[in-house]
Amino acid sequence: SLLNELDAVQLAAVDVREIGNAGRSLIAWVLLSDKTLKPADLRRQLSAQLPEYMVPAMFMLVDELPMNASGKIDRRALPKPDSVRDGITQEYVAPRNDMEELLANIWCQVLGLEQVGVEDNFFELGGHSLLATQVVTRLRQTAQIEIPVRTIFEALTIENLAMVVNRDIETNRIHQVPVIEPRGEGVQVPLSYSQLRLWFLDQLDPM
Repeated sequence: SLLNELDAVQLAAVDVREIGNAGRSLIAWVLLSDKTLKPADLRRQLSAQLPEYMVPAMFMLVDELPMNASGKIDRRALPKPDSVRDGITQEYVAPRNDMEELLANIWCQVLGLEQVGVEDNFFELGGHSLLATQVVTRLRQTAQIEIPVRTIFEALTIENLAMVVNRDIETNRIHQVPVIEPRGEGVQVPLSYSQLRLWFLDQLDPM
C-alpha cells in the first residue's frame, strides 16, 4: 500500500519468495512512472515509514505487471529473478584490495551468492539483521576482527565497510581478537558465581 502511494510508483506488488540464504523474504515488483529512481531510493522512502522486517529485501523494477481476468495483479505470474542481482541496478564492481576481497567472500558465504560487488547494498542483496550478525561472526572467525553489527547497517556496502574497518584498525579503534591459548595444567582459576554459590551452600549445610 505504501509503495503504491509513492509519487514515482505507477503500480507495485509485494510477495514472499525464497532469496538465496536469506530464506523466505519480501520481494517488491515495481512499475515506476519515474524511471530515474533506483531500488535504494524506494528502500529509503519505505524505511522512513516501516520497521525493517516490513521493508522488501529486493525491489524488482519491471516494465509491466501481469494481470488476471479480473483485472487484478496475478501474483503467481510475477517474474522470478534469475539471481539476486536482478533486483539491483548498479553494475558489478570487483574487489580492489585485500579487505574488500575478504568482505566479499564473507558476504557471498552468508548470502549464498556466487558474486558480490563492492558497491552492492547488503540489504538489497537479501540481507537482514540475522545475516548481518553472521557477517560479524565470520569476520571475527576469519580475520580476528571485531565490529558491532550496527556498522553493517551504517556502511551498507563492502566499499564503505572496508574503509571503516581499515580506518578503525589504523586508529586502534578496533583491534584484532587475540587467539585463545589453552590453559596449562595446575593453573588455578577463580570460581564462577554459580560455582561459588554451590560451594557456599555446601559449606553452610554439607550433605
